[in-house]
Amino acid sequence: MDVKTIAVIGAGIMGSGIAQVASEAGYNVILFDSEEKNLHKGKDIIAKNLSRQVEKGKYSEEEVRTILSHFEYTLEIDKISQVDLVIEAIIEKMEIKKALYEQLDKVCKPEA
Repeated sequence: MDVKTIAVIGAGIMGSGIAQVASEAGYNVILFDSEEKNLHKGKDIIAKNLSRQVEKGKYSEEEVRTILSHFEYTLEIDKISQVDLVIEAIIEKMEIKKALYEQLDKVCKPEA
């Protein structure tokens, strides 16, 4: 399978970090969270991390714009229906994870 688009479920520290690394590697990334405040926080974490990389000389401003252009942020689980790979990074509560995987089974394409 040729992976081009990755969904990261959970925009906390772990999820936003995974999403950032995937985007830096050139993948299109959809970062999903069920809560708007978490999604904004994740977006801010990514922006701050990339700004630090510019300050350190690892990336130019243009490279950061390219990395950020690979992102889509969403509160709608249906937006991940066509992704090639799903990475789950949500709270470690089994009942919440189980409910998420049930949703993913309904939304994602079978080969994801």
